[in-house]
Amino acid sequence: MKRDKSTKKIAYSAVLVAISVVVVLISAFTPMQIVPLVFVSLAIYIAFARLGIGYGIITAVATTALTFFIAGLNATFFCLVILFLPYALLASAIQKLSYKVLWQAIVRLVLTALLFGGAFFALTALVDIVAGTALLSVIDKIGKWLTALLVVVATLPVDFFFTYIANRIVRLMK
Repeated sequence: MKRDKSTKKIAYSAVLVAISVVVVLISAFTPMQIVPLVFVSLAIYIAFARLGIGYGIITAVATTALTFFIAGLNATFFCLVILFLPYALLASAIQKLSYKVLWQAIVRLVLTALLFGGAFFALTALVDIVAGTALLSVIDKIGKWLTALLVVVATLPVDFFFTYIANRIVRLMK
């Protein structure tokens, strides 16, 4: 019986990695380089929620390694490693915090805002180091802190919708 359970977990993990690889292929070789990566976060979140920490880590590591081999060191890989993978880990760590209870919603929003803000600064620093593009001149005109605040405010609803959809999918899998 236990062997059947671990076989199912391995199969689920493999399917989630395969879905992630398809999304990474779409992200790496089409003009939509960043938005589809939300589905990679969803797959990793489902692995943690449905399969447990061990298989969640295996799914995340396999997805990250395959992303590197498929996409190389480009925007897809860096956005996955700096934003979407940490978000999946955070979302799975705080999955018990509900938006229905005020203090839990505040804690969840603060943690998500910190992650999105930190990822924004990390990605802009990476862009500055690698390219020094016109994006940074726009950010300098507006101000880094104001731009980060705008990015965080714009991305916070993502957590609400992500949590809602992910929990529905996990419930359907049981």
